[in-house]
Amino acid sequence: MGGVLSMYRSSDEEAASDERRNRIEPLHRASYPRRRNFPTRPSTNISTNWQDVLPNYPTASPPDKIVVSKKEEDNTAVDLDDIYISSDDADRLSLEGDSEPEKEICMISFKDIDKHARQGALANIGVSFNAFTTYLSKNLASDHRAIMLARAIVVWMNEDVTLNVQPSHDTPDGLKKSLQTGELCHATCYTWLCRGAKLQCVRISGYTKGKQYDPGNDKLADGFWNAVFTEYGWQIVHPKWICGALRGHRAKEWVQIEKDGERVENRVHRSQGHLVKAFRQRYFMPDPKVFLHECCARDTKWQLVEMKDMISNQRQFARMPYLLPHFFIAGLSLTSEQNCKVNSVNGICKIEIKGKTWNADKLDFKYELFLYEGSCDAPLPNDSRMVSNFRAREMFTFEVRFPVTGTYKLVIRGGPSNLFKNHLMSTLIVCDSAMSRGNLFPISCPETGYGPGPACRKAGLITPSKIGGRIDVPKQDMTSSISFRMVDKAKQFIAECHGEVGGRVKTIKDSVKMNKVVATKMLIIKITVPSEGEFGLAINEVEYKNNERKEQNICNYLLSTYTYEEEKANVKLAKKSLKDALSLEASPERWPMKITSIKTCIKKCHDEKIPSTDEELIYALNELKLLIHRNSLRECLLTKDPLEIREKLKLVLKYENRLLLEEEIDQVLRLQKKLDKGLE
Repeated sequence: MGGVLSMYRSSDEEAASDERRNRIEPLHRASYPRRRNFPTRPSTNISTNWQDVLPNYPTASPPDKIVVSKKEEDNTAVDLDDIYISSDDADRLSLEGDSEPEKEICMISFKDIDKHARQGALANIGVSFNAFTTYLSKNLASDHRAIMLARAIVVWMNEDVTLNVQPSHDTPDGLKKSLQTGELCHATCYTWLCRGAKLQCVRISGYTKGKQYDPGNDKLADGFWNAVFTEYGWQIVHPKWICGALRGHRAKEWVQIEKDGERVENRVHRSQGHLVKAFRQRYFMPDPKVFLHECCARDTKWQLVEMKDMISNQRQFARMPYLLPHFFIAGLSLTSEQNCKVNSVNGICKIEIKGKTWNADKLDFKYELFLYEGSCDAPLPNDSRMVSNFRAREMFTFEVRFPVTGTYKLVIRGGPSNLFKNHLMSTLIVCDSAMSRGNLFPISCPETGYGPGPACRKAGLITPSKIGGRIDVPKQDMTSSISFRMVDKAKQFIAECHGEVGGRVKTIKDSVKMNKVVATKMLIIKITVPSEGEFGLAINEVEYKNNERKEQNICNYLLSTYTYEEEKANVKLAKKSLKDALSLEASPERWPMKITSIKTCIKKCHDEKIPSTDEELIYALNELKLLIHRNSLRECLLTKDPLEIREKLKLVLKYENRLLLEEEIDQVLRLQKKLDKGLE
């Protein structure tokens, strides 16, 4: 799995990761966005001094008595609905390209600690706290002993071993037996074990969004977890959720009505589910801000976040958007309404998500749409197309159109395009009024959504002129165009326009013209829509295998005359100048002049306050970058300067679209080889 995930990184970053692979860190340094700074001592803006918050326990030894009432029994669990990700793989998923390198810690891995602790579970080390601590502390680095020992204890707890002892609080085995018989909950047992090993540990009570939670549900379960004081200050550990999870639990009666572009009708009945064994290390020292989306401490200081991020009460916690850990692992953030329950407007609801520029083009999403049974009294349409995913660089928008009122739930899954799609988030959507105008989406595009993404790039169509999935078509001529650069000039593509007529999607004939310019590796698609409204453009790759023609959908666009807005005259003039500069045919000798002309036009666009997110401006910058690198390679062939070749090749080989320059790069590499041999 690690090899596949290396697509997130350059070769230099990959090598750096390999050097760190066996080093240990608090998990949230590896699993979540890495900009978080970790103090070497407890933060001063929250009360985390263990002597102050635990006045009854002035030393780190176990207390004389911990009372567990019925109210304190922890019946919470977390759903098992995703695959296991190791800390190494999570590290690869979450690295930020512009983040600072972090200080190395020590040459030992969680894998080593886990193996040692599991062996200890079979080696009868729980007869006394002295034997228990001595064994688990063996070979641990002194400068990070607390992190490693806290990890070893929770792994030892997780091992199912038959113990021929009576439940007690006097030995680790007695505590584990108390856990097995239900006399202690996981958090209480972990507290005793940590204190017995001379670790400063507290048990935290709070509200959870675990097995009984559905978005919009104000009734939250009570739960317990821990905080352990380490070399990086207080860190959260949820021993119960680390040790197991719940499979097959369903809190409400839902009807699944759409899944990844297909109309379905699957009744999801209420179910208690069953517990399964699963070591979920993402709950070992997670980022407190991420953990706060699932568990909220009643005592705000034990949320371990800054004052501005604290959740003051249960009601505020219940309203928070339901974002799962993999949402943050993927580097995503929710930019639309910050609530787990949203209302549609005129029968339409939009969920907007922002990714990171360094990995957004590698992410794909799936979805499921559910209807709360009995919440609507009108039949749903037979075809799907209620939900569509639009992408525009790092922005992703899920737009849901409701033909009938009701209470719905949207479940979004996602991840790298060729890997398992983990549960990212769920949102409850209340529709009080159905959409008044327009149809459902003209095409469903279950695999790719709207907008160029990983499938388009994999097929060799890159640097699109339209980066977003929605194209505004002017009503004057009903025409728009899209262009791509082709990595492989020999590949074949077709494009078709679809529109809804009488409630059914039909292909609009003679509405699409495609032109392939081999010399410049350009694919130009011109679309003319027949009338006002919305239309879907599907771009497919055509392959022939064993004399059989196969088509694979790689990209889609939604064309709409409803959303077109006329631009101001000064903006139109600046964009026209830029378009003319880009389309100017120039011989290689005149490329420097063309580069200067494009830069001047881009500056003029900035002067006219055209935003940097404008599609035409982004396209121009991409074309400029390509031309600069192409001219750089041309100069290498002319000067034949080994030092210049080495420096310019280094830059070109880091260029994300270097596949477009494959022929030129090969020429320069051959020249470099000759120069090294002294043949030139």
